[in-house]
Amino acid sequence: MTIHTTTSPRRPSAATALQRGLILTTALLAPVVVAGMASADAYAAPTQVQEVTLYPQGATVQRSGSVDVQEGAHELVISDVPLGLDPQSLRVTVAGAGLDTVTFRDTDLAPFSLADTPEREAAEARVAEAERRIAAVEQEVALAEAKAQSALAKVAFYDKISASDTPAGELAQVAEVIGREGLAARNEAIAAQAEADAIRETLEPLDDDLEQAQAARDAVVQDTTARAQIKLSVTAPAAGTLSYRVSYEVQEAGWTPDYALLLTTQESPSLTLDRGARVWQATGETWRDVDVVLSTSRPGTQNAPSEVFPWVRRLGETDEPPMPAPRGLKMASGAEMMMSDAAPAPQMVARAEMQGITQIYTLPHPVTVGGAAGDLRFALDRLDLAPQVVARAVPLFDASAYLVAKYTNDSGEVILPGAVRLMRDGALIGESWLDLITPAQEVETGFGAIDGLTVRRTLLDRNAGDRGVIRRDTEEVEAWRLEVENNTDRLWDVELRDRVPVSEQDDLQISWSADPAPQESDIDDLRGVLGWAFDLPAGASNTVTLETTLRWPEGKVLR
Repeated sequence: MTIHTTTSPRRPSAATALQRGLILTTALLAPVVVAGMASADAYAAPTQVQEVTLYPQGATVQRSGSVDVQEGAHELVISDVPLGLDPQSLRVTVAGAGLDTVTFRDTDLAPFSLADTPEREAAEARVAEAERRIAAVEQEVALAEAKAQSALAKVAFYDKISASDTPAGELAQVAEVIGREGLAARNEAIAAQAEADAIRETLEPLDDDLEQAQAARDAVVQDTTARAQIKLSVTAPAAGTLSYRVSYEVQEAGWTPDYALLLTTQESPSLTLDRGARVWQATGETWRDVDVVLSTSRPGTQNAPSEVFPWVRRLGETDEPPMPAPRGLKMASGAEMMMSDAAPAPQMVARAEMQGITQIYTLPHPVTVGGAAGDLRFALDRLDLAPQVVARAVPLFDASAYLVAKYTNDSGEVILPGAVRLMRDGALIGESWLDLITPAQEVETGFGAIDGLTVRRTLLDRNAGDRGVIRRDTEEVEAWRLEVENNTDRLWDVELRDRVPVSEQDDLQISWSADPAPQESDIDDLRGVLGWAFDLPAGASNTVTLETTLRWPEGKVLR
């Protein structure tokens, strides 16, 4: 695909056919330019990614570069942009020259190579420097070992000296010299070998540096996949340096929140939301030392509210089948199509700052993000929340009560949905998921079972004098005992929840009673859900009895 942006009027169709691309007109002044007709000098115009704004899905990439040109008309060829960019989002600015046309091309291109780019040269230079340092140290090791070998040769020489031809009066003097020089040679050999060993130990970090440099170079080599090409037709009023900036959007990148909720359950409970971000990209190139901004904006999603159209209902005869839609009739407009009840409205599927109503995080330092699989985690900030800690018991389903933290998002910020690790008093409880939390929203998060806080739901035994299940043809009576027992060493604020059946038919009559009566009913607008709240000291237990009665007419069956 080739997209050509020009400041000329709309081209005739023949020019469009020659260009084999999309012509975008932005002004009406400059002459028509057809690819292949320009006689301007062409300059390679390398770029570097400078800044990236990441969204939950997608990113805006800004890259820049400069080139020295002569006065006159020129063509700057940018050949290092990834194929996956959205050409409609392409924006180009040039400082030091007038920008006439912008041509984007992503097909029939020669393979891209970073062999002659400053990035590749820097990577190769780093490898060469690491190899040079290793070679220098290895030479020092060799010199030290040579000293040791020389000293050992002296030792061997002195050991072979024969005193048989030495006059008797000189034997003592010769023996003293041999012993002294031999000892000195041995000490010299030991010192030289120790020096060699000490120098050799410095090679390990240098080897690590070389390995990292080679990995960085290999990463540059991996950035040799096919690239798109941008050609800029410019007119320079004088010789000098032209600076240019290119921005575009890609979909193969994004960020996701990464949370940890840290709860303490002492006398004054505390709750901290540790916020981080996982950043990923798969554009085919590595973003090296770039400024990264994380935005909560979601471009590409529905950006306007849905429309509500009239809902027309019609009456017909009881046995009349539904009228089929007429064939061959075309609705007058898309709006009329949406008015039909058969066609519902479609659904479009650090440092914290506020950018209007959008929250952004700016990472404090430039980072490097690889262009292959995998992601990086960055710490953002922490939010201190004021929790209310309760033990929630649901004997209908659970054998233990569970710790629940209730809190309000009083940060004034939107907390995006994301995975969260749950920590209770320093221990990892598990992982969960946080839904979108708006400012001032009340939230509940579970923090695992409370060992020793047991719950039971028992069908009462008629032999003990209580009523269990009594069922007749038109009546059913159930009686249950709900019990919470505290076998821990502390007092708990307990919330007990259970339910009674509800009816949506006049013929099915339901009544119930509880002792003690619940403090809440229809909790969270859930019909029949009941709640009791009480303090339960260590070693104590609490009991609730619940009885329900269902009645229905003869000839009916309870489902």
